[in-house]
Amino acid sequence: MKNYIRTVVSCVLLASLSITIVVPVNPCGPADLIPVFENDRAPEFPYNGFADGELGIVSAEYPRIVLFAAYRYMAGSNFTASEREELTAAWMEFYSRKRSDRENISEAVKAWVSERASVIVNEEAPPDIYVDKPYSETGYQFFPNCSTDAFVVARETLSDRAASHGSGDKWVQEWIRGQDTVFRNCADSKASPTPMNASMPEWLKKDRAYQTAAAEFYSLNYAKAKELFGDIAKDPDSPWQEVSEYLVPRTIVREASLTKNKERTRQLYSEAEQELETVFAGGGKYSSAAEKLLGLVKYRLHPEQRVQELAQNLSYYGGSNLKQDLIDYTWLLAKFEAEALEAEERRKEEARSESGGDRSTAVSTNSNSAVIDNTMVNVSSSTPDPAEVEAQEKGWMRIYLYNDDYSESWVIWIDPESTDEEVIEKATETAGPLTQKMIERLKSARQSAYQGRYGDREEEYQGHYWGDEETSLNILPPFLMTNDLTEWLFTFQIEGEGAYLHSLNKYRQTNSDAWLVAAVLKANKGSRDVIQVLEGAKRIPVTSPAFPTAAYHRARLLLELDRPAEAKTVLDEILNSSFRIPISARNELSQMRMGLADSLGDFIKHALRKPFAFEWGNSYVTIDELIEEQKGYYEEEYYEESREEYERSIEEEYRYAKSIQGELMLTDDSISVINYHFPFETLLELQASDALPEYLRSRLSLVIWTRAVLLDDWKTADFIAATAQSNHPELHDELKAFIDAATPAEKKSAALFAILKNERITPFLAGGFGTPLEGISYATRWWCEPYSEVWSDSEQKMVPVKVSDRPPFLTAGQSQAAFDDMKKLKALGGAPKFLAESVLSWQASAPNDPGVPEGLFITWQANGWDKYGCEGDPVDREKLKNLMMTKYPRSPWTQKMLQEELQVVNGQW
Repeated sequence: MKNYIRTVVSCVLLASLSITIVVPVNPCGPADLIPVFENDRAPEFPYNGFADGELGIVSAEYPRIVLFAAYRYMAGSNFTASEREELTAAWMEFYSRKRSDRENISEAVKAWVSERASVIVNEEAPPDIYVDKPYSETGYQFFPNCSTDAFVVARETLSDRAASHGSGDKWVQEWIRGQDTVFRNCADSKASPTPMNASMPEWLKKDRAYQTAAAEFYSLNYAKAKELFGDIAKDPDSPWQEVSEYLVPRTIVREASLTKNKERTRQLYSEAEQELETVFAGGGKYSSAAEKLLGLVKYRLHPEQRVQELAQNLSYYGGSNLKQDLIDYTWLLAKFEAEALEAEERRKEEARSESGGDRSTAVSTNSNSAVIDNTMVNVSSSTPDPAEVEAQEKGWMRIYLYNDDYSESWVIWIDPESTDEEVIEKATETAGPLTQKMIERLKSARQSAYQGRYGDREEEYQGHYWGDEETSLNILPPFLMTNDLTEWLFTFQIEGEGAYLHSLNKYRQTNSDAWLVAAVLKANKGSRDVIQVLEGAKRIPVTSPAFPTAAYHRARLLLELDRPAEAKTVLDEILNSSFRIPISARNELSQMRMGLADSLGDFIKHALRKPFAFEWGNSYVTIDELIEEQKGYYEEEYYEESREEYERSIEEEYRYAKSIQGELMLTDDSISVINYHFPFETLLELQASDALPEYLRSRLSLVIWTRAVLLDDWKTADFIAATAQSNHPELHDELKAFIDAATPAEKKSAALFAILKNERITPFLAGGFGTPLEGISYATRWWCEPYSEVWSDSEQKMVPVKVSDRPPFLTAGQSQAAFDDMKKLKALGGAPKFLAESVLSWQASAPNDPGVPEGLFITWQANGWDKYGCEGDPVDREKLKNLMMTKYPRSPWTQKMLQEELQVVNGQW
């Protein structure tokens, strides 16, 4: 149970520390380490290659924020080094669903605290906001209303003032006290620094005026902050004069972002627009910052004008604000797309009403999620809690509170203006007396929720659409389609003959590789002028960023047109060339090429592929990163083992994964061919091939033996047993007993006992890391019957499992023999069912066999709660339990079973 407990502990800690994260970095529940070979929804991680123009095979399922770069490269444009960094940052933000402007300000805070400590005198203890907090994301008091720049500027200013006037100067000490007040307001205070007076030196008066304005800004008193910044902006002698000119409109924008009244919000943005245009036109130090903020204001005030302006700018260049401009552009596209879909839905409803149709038919009877630009929108049918609705309308924040052992939790709604003390009082009313740990968690949860409230940007994403209409070119507003980039982005993602013909016409008009790729991607063998499209794709040079996509779909079309030899030539040319293509693209090409394999060696060459990353939960990791992350979850109160023992167990858990992480691996489509199309003679030939990595030959030898045993093919089982024994020394004794067995009955009994004693034995070859005997976890023991259906993300429903096609080097008879074997294996069911039937039969025929009680216990385990979705049968489990208690009540295996049952009852499992 160690692995399961570890996952629960880490997930609970994540819940307490990061409750506001939309998509968790780590999985809550059993997680598998999965090699990733390709991804049709994202470019190859970590995205740098795509940003550099190594596009690979571009998918129509990529979001527009990614497709933008593909268009630029295929249209012949390029990006500067800094722009490529901006692109990568934008994509990291998009896929992680984490705003990078909510940066971790830890380093800036630490630098400020260190500088302050070197200057402050006669201080017994620093203010609480500077004390290291074990539950804080930054390690210090959370500062959701302050940016990194605030701490950087404060540190630089203090360093300058101390150098100019001396660290021990009383006015430098007063400056520090004033800045402490400013930073308290970043967290939750509404204080103001001591007012300036005549005794202060002139430099401090200027600084104090700025500190006072900043304190008002951070305490959300925007009218006063605007007034004070305005006064400073008029003072030519103030060192803060120029920045204050910019901070006047920034204060207005911040107020607008928090104002609920729409008319007032618009007035504020209009005022800010005028102020920002003045600052930008001045060309001073803050002109660039003003330009960026002006873009936000235009986004809110003039969305139609802004989307066209952004489309024009982004078509040819990016600039220093590329990331934010690209985010704004794609958000606006989604906004106008959603509005068009809603308008089309209303139009159809009105038409049905006018014709006497039933309006209810316009609404889908299922609650499928809608996907707009690859952003999942969950549709909820539950009735909202009135108290929750009221709290949301008031702009209150929701936080979660857990007790010490996480066995209880509460939801608490709080006013954002509440202090820690007020929040603690409210939580006490809800949950009763709080422990010190609960208070610390409460503060941390409040701070995390508080973080999302402040910023110049409103958080509302306006691209959500909840209906069932599909985007088509004819429903989009005409003003959007006046720009080639925008037109291409929409067309590229739309399916159907209309989008194909539109792409073809645009290609003929522009002779653009971008439009040719759109056409060849959408073409099928029945498409109009498909031969012309094929010829166009053939002419794209190997040096073009569009080449891999064009070559892939050219080969696909040749296969559809029943021209496999030509398709094979196209694929071999690109796979054997020196042209650099991403690993994921090479894997996709190899997958198609594997289907044309004319020999076993040819099949192996293209079936083996290299993962470009490893996925654990919702994140891409290296094995070493995962090991270090897992080690970081250790907390003494949750584990009986020492830290050293815990870390050794982590190393052991991932030892096998580390040993093969650099190897070529079999993918799901390769495994499908092997499991469903390879008869025993081909499996044996595959296992003996030197072209197969040793770890796979080892794995396959045991799979063949197990499959042969289950299918009563004792000739094959005898043939491979010694090889399996040599490859798996941990099974030496069990397989020796099988090899030495003299009669069929003895062989069958020895084989059953070998399977019982080894929870990861399986008759099915697995890809990736497979199912090694090391690192068994409670939830992954014993094989399951192969699924007949799987969940489809694209269709949002269960769909039949797709079996890979038979490769040409296998005969129809060979494939049929393998299918017949697979059918028999499915009929046997998963391990829980097979073992229950086999062991109960064994007990009935040989009740005094000394191995029977252990066999009954293992089979009872195999039919546990974790296998109820995998042929695990609670009826069989109860039958096995009763048999053990009545026939073998004094057996140590019966006592062990009762102990495990008691652990489950007591919640220890």
